[in-house]
Amino acid sequence: MRFNVILSLLKKEFLNIIRDRKSFLIMILLPLLIFPLLIGMMSIIMTTFTQVDDTIKFGVNYHVTDDFQHFVNKYSDDYEITIIYDDVDSLKKMFDNDEIGVYVINNGNNYELHYDESNSSFIASSIIVENIYKDYRELYIENTLNDLNVDYQLIKNSFNVTFVQESVTEMGSLIPSVISMALIMIVSSVCFSVAIDVTTSEKEKGTLETLLSLPIKKSELITSKFITVFALSSMSGILTYISLFGTMYFAGNTLSMLGVSGLTIGFKSLLIFLIAILLISLLFSGLLLSITIFSKNLKEAQNSLYPLELFVTLISLLPMFGVNASLKYALIPFVNISLLFNNALATNIDFIFVILTFASTIIYSILLIIIISKLYNQEDILFNTKNMLYLSFKNGKSKKVYFSVLASIFMAVITYLLAMYFSLIFINTSKYFLVSIMPFTIALVVLVSGTLVNFDFKKGLKINKFEFSKFCYSLMMYIAVYIIANFIIQFVAIIFPSVVKDYSVFESFLSFDNLLMSVLVVAVLPAISEEILFRGVIFNSFQKKFGSVIAIICSALIFGIYHLNWLQSIFAFILGLMLAYTYIKTKSLVVPMILHFLNNLLAVLSSYYEIIYFSVSIPSLITIVIFAFGLLILSIYLFEIKDKE
Repeated sequence: MRFNVILSLLKKEFLNIIRDRKSFLIMILLPLLIFPLLIGMMSIIMTTFTQVDDTIKFGVNYHVTDDFQHFVNKYSDDYEITIIYDDVDSLKKMFDNDEIGVYVINNGNNYELHYDESNSSFIASSIIVENIYKDYRELYIENTLNDLNVDYQLIKNSFNVTFVQESVTEMGSLIPSVISMALIMIVSSVCFSVAIDVTTSEKEKGTLETLLSLPIKKSELITSKFITVFALSSMSGILTYISLFGTMYFAGNTLSMLGVSGLTIGFKSLLIFLIAILLISLLFSGLLLSITIFSKNLKEAQNSLYPLELFVTLISLLPMFGVNASLKYALIPFVNISLLFNNALATNIDFIFVILTFASTIIYSILLIIIISKLYNQEDILFNTKNMLYLSFKNGKSKKVYFSVLASIFMAVITYLLAMYFSLIFINTSKYFLVSIMPFTIALVVLVSGTLVNFDFKKGLKINKFEFSKFCYSLMMYIAVYIIANFIIQFVAIIFPSVVKDYSVFESFLSFDNLLMSVLVVAVLPAISEEILFRGVIFNSFQKKFGSVIAIICSALIFGIYHLNWLQSIFAFILGLMLAYTYIKTKSLVVPMILHFLNNLLAVLSSYYEIIYFSVSIPSLITIVIFAFGLLILSIYLFEIKDKE
C-alpha cells in the first residue's frame, strides 16, 4: 500500500466530514457536555426531592416526654422542628391535606411512623423524623443501661458486622451502567454517522464509482475509510472520557449528594477506560463498514443500523442486572467491552478479563477488515447490480452445494455469539428455554445463510436414505467410542480434578423435572441442529477444500470447542470424529443425527433417573476397554468390506 495515497484519501474523507459543520460541532460538543449535563440534571432532581423547609412539622397522638422534647430542640441547627399534638383522625386529615408530611402513632412501646414516599415534597422531612426517633432510641438505651451501671458502648462494640464488597464497583451497579451506556451510545452514534457518510452516501452521490475508476488500490481505499471511521469515533469517545473524569474531578460534592462518595480513580482505571473506548471504536468501525456497504441509500442504511444501535445499548446495561465481568464473557463482543467499563471502576480489576477482551476484540476487528476487503472486491455488492452471494465470498452457481471454509467458520462464530447474546438477555427465563436457545440459533443462522446464497439444503446436507447394515455398523462404532471416550475423560478427571467441578455445575444445570421436555431440548433439538451445522456445513466445507481426514479432525475440533467445558469438550471431540466418519460412510446426515440423539438421550436418562455408576476393578476395566477397541476395529473393517462390495 502507498501511504501517500492513503493520506490523500484520508484528507478527502475528513474534509467531507468537516464540511458539514453542524454535525461536526455536535460530534465534538455532545461528548464534552454529556456528563456535566447528566450530573447536573441528576443533582437538580435530587435537590428538588430533598428540599426541606426551614420548619419541619410532624404530628403525634401522645404526650412526648421532656427529655424527648429537649432532644428534638437540639437535634439540628439548620431548621426548626415543630411537634403537633392531636388525635389519630385529626392527624390523618392533616396528612391527607399535605399540612404535615409524617405523623407518629404510639401503641405501647411501639411507635409507628406514617408517611407517603410518593409525595416528593415530604420525603426529606420523613427521613429526618425517622432519624430523630432512631437516634433518640439509641440515646434512651444508652442512658437506661448507664443508670444500671452497664457500659452500653462496650456491649455494642462486642458484636460487630462488617460488609466487605469483593470485585464490585465503588459506585454500585447503576452509575457504572449509566456511564458505560452513555459512552457506548456516543461512540456508536458517531461511528454510525461517519460509516454511512463514507460508504452509503458516496454510493448514492456516485463518488464511490469515481474513486474506483482512479489508479487507487482497493486496499488503500478500505484503509482510508476504516481509519476515518475509527479516528472520529475514537475522538468522540476520548472527548466523552475527558468529560466523564473531568466531571468526577470537579463535581465531587454533587456526586456525594448522588450517593457516589469516596470515589478514587487510579491510573489503572483511567487506562482501562481508554482501552475500552478504543476497542469499542475499533469493533464498531469494522462492523459498520461491512454493513453499510450493502445499503442503496441513506434511509436504508439508517433503518438497518438503528436496531443494532438499540441492541448494543441494551447490552451496555447488563451490569445493572447483575452480569459481572467473568472469563466466560470475555470472548463475546460488545458484552465484554460493556463489562470492561464496569470492571474499570471495580475494587479488584480482573486483568485476565481485560487481556482476553483486548485480544478477542483485535481478532474480531481483523476478521471484519478481511470481510470488508472481500466485499469491496465484488462490484455487484458495491453497486447493487445483482444478488449478493457474500457469505461464500465469491460468485457461485444458482444452486450451491457447499459453503466455503471461511463462510462455514463465520457461521459458527455468528451462531455462538448470537446464542450467547440471547442467553444473556433471557437469563432469568426457564432452563428449558435457555437450553433450546443454541439449537434454534443454529437453525436460524443456517436457514438465513442458506437462503442468501441459494444453498441446496437436501443435496448440500446429504439428507439421504441409508443402508440398514451400515447403520448397524455405525451403532457398533458408537458403543465402542462411547466406552473409550468415557475412559479417557475419567482419566483426565483423575489428573485434573478441578475440571470435575465445572462439569458438575453443567450437569446440575441440565437436571430437569419434566422428562419429555428434557428429551426434546437436550436430545432431539441439539442432535438435529448441531449435526446440520458441524457435519452438514462445516465438515462438508472442509472436505471440499482439504479432504476427508482434515475435515474429520477440524469439524470434530470445532464441535469440541463449542461445548466450552474441558470434560465435555474432550468427549465431544472424540464423538465428533466418530460422527464425521459415519457421515462419510453412510452418505447420510440422518445417521449422525440418530447417534447424536442416542448419546444425548443417555445423558438425560442418567440424570433424570439418577443412575449410579458402579466402580469396577482395574482388570475388568482393561477388559472393557480392550473390548471397545476391538468393537471399533470390527466396525471399521465391516464398513470397508461393505464399501468394496
